[in-house]
Amino acid sequence: MYLWRLRFTVWVIAMISVAPVVAQAECVRIGPQQHWTNPPDDHDSLLLFTGTVTNVAALTVTFNVDRVWSGKVRRQMTVLLVPGIEDLSPSFFRKGIAYFVEAHYTGSRATSGMGVPEGTPLYTISSCDDTGALALPQSQEWVRQLGPGRPPLR
Repeated sequence: MYLWRLRFTVWVIAMISVAPVVAQAECVRIGPQQHWTNPPDDHDSLLLFTGTVTNVAALTVTFNVDRVWSGKVRRQMTVLLVPGIEDLSPSFFRKGIAYFVEAHYTGSRATSGMGVPEGTPLYTISSCDDTGALALPQSQEWVRQLGPGRPPLR
């Protein structure tokens, strides 16, 4: 009996130590008025734009962009997304759907073999960011609060 208890105890400890830990976090969304008081429109550290998804690949999402509030965003914009625990992956996006996008530059650039030209900036879109389908009321409200924006670069 003692040997069985010992084996069971060792098994339980082993299972607890190798089981994945599930962590949950709650995002507090404050909206663009407080979050992006003066979006930096002349550099790429923060991308804020609306666009319709034209292609979804393993690490990239391509948008046909119609409005921009921040960053050097082209009409046809392919965003290389860095996968992470709290980050949205390309599978979040659906072809043909319009989105409001908030993407942050990671400080890194693509290397060869990543599906985009070498040197392309790497972005992250957190699940706590305000990216969402443009049809959602909250996305429409953020666009309204940000104002008319500007057209994308050609």
